[in-house]
Amino acid sequence: MSKISRRGAIPPFFVMEVMKAANARAAAGGDVIHLEVGQPSTPAPAPVRKAAEAAKRKAAAEAKRKAEAEAKRKAAEEAKRKAEETLEQRHEGEFDIARAQAELAEAIARLRVVQRIRERQRRGH
Repeated sequence: MSKISRRGAIPPFFVMEVMKAANARAAAGGDVIHLEVGQPSTPAPAPVRKAAEAAKRKAAAEAKRKAEAEAKRKAAEEAKRKAEETLEQRHEGEFDIARAQAELAEAIARLRVVQRIRERQRRGH
């Protein structure tokens, strides 16, 4: 099944208006990437497509890394909450010191992982 582009339906002089606006923005010091002129029936050049795919992969990896860091942060907060809850039970007469120590150690370890991830993010890794 062949695709038919609708971009060719844009009146040619409308493109000239877009170019004028882009040139005015550039003259005023604004950033402009000129994409308004081209052949609608041909794909973008291979280097452009390759760069776009690389940028897409990089953005996806960054989003995954951030989501993983957030999940670890939430797990660390939950471990901390459980440890605090266990400590509160001490006042109610139901206290297991070994369990509280283990939960607190786990919370501390998880928080350290989150801290390391944030440090790497700040350094750009």
